[in-house]
Amino acid sequence: MRQNITAAILCAIALTSCSVDGPADADLPSSARLRAITLTAGIDNSVTPAFTGRGNALSGPVEDTGFPADTDSLFAVTAYRGDAAPTTNGETYFSNETVNSDADGTPGFATPQYYPADDGKLYFYAYSPVCGGTYTADGEAGPTVRWKLTGAEDIMYANDTRGISKTDNKKPQFDFAHRLNRIRFRLIQGDSFGDGIYADTIAITNCHTEAKLNLADGSLTFSGDKSPVMICGVFYINYEFEAPEIGQSLLCEPVDKLDLEIKAGGLTYKTTVTLTGPDDSRTDNPAAGVSYLVTLTFHGSTINPAAVMEKWGQGGDATGEIK
Repeated sequence: MRQNITAAILCAIALTSCSVDGPADADLPSSARLRAITLTAGIDNSVTPAFTGRGNALSGPVEDTGFPADTDSLFAVTAYRGDAAPTTNGETYFSNETVNSDADGTPGFATPQYYPADDGKLYFYAYSPVCGGTYTADGEAGPTVRWKLTGAEDIMYANDTRGISKTDNKKPQFDFAHRLNRIRFRLIQGDSFGDGIYADTIAITNCHTEAKLNLADGSLTFSGDKSPVMICGVFYINYEFEAPEIGQSLLCEPVDKLDLEIKAGGLTYKTTVTLTGPDDSRTDNPAAGVSYLVTLTFHGSTINPAAVMEKWGQGGDATGEIK
């Protein structure tokens, strides 16, 4: 039974696909038997937050170094065939086929796919999340996927361009990389700040809200308005020794600074946090797949934050004060 994963929004997106379903093996001569495409997938620099989903479909930051078991729409795959991996839009063999996981966590196509009977080579391109993404076969430039960013999309990309045929003793291996940054929060009660006060909204206000992924080369570009993406809830502001990291996070485009807006106790606090890395050069060229822990200390009415970044899986630290 597929797990019932709760989330604020249920994914009800109909996916368009062009599948190539070969005839059953029993209907073919032995020399032309088709080989089903099986695959493996992992995630680089993964995090371990609470998993969230829209219905039974994958959504939100992904746990561990692999996708969750017994879940639909983990990612989608487009395959090209030819003598070499295409640099633009090549000969599409199948398009935007979704991948689910079984109870053991093994990924597999929702609709079985097969290698060409003539031993042609295939090249594979994959993205996640499927929910919320709009796939378009975009002319010579190759297919693209677009998302409206809400702060919950963990955009990932992977490909396998080795060229695999039905007679090869290998299968597609997808090593997904996170393409956004993950921002986590901790709220600290400082001097001259009242007891029992909580924040009900934490927003990032300076990141783009549209993203487009080019499946042919893996490039991710951002556009649209710089509108707030936010989390809402009851996030108590406690003394440091009793203030854990809050249970929600935001995902956004890689930037060197974040403009934050926090609503707490009937007031709105605004501040800018500078995201620093292991070396100064990375602040001028923000890297994707990085996690930050932003700690905000409230001292009254202002915030003076700072930040440190590390690999997504390790988690970075950031601190700031509200005076």
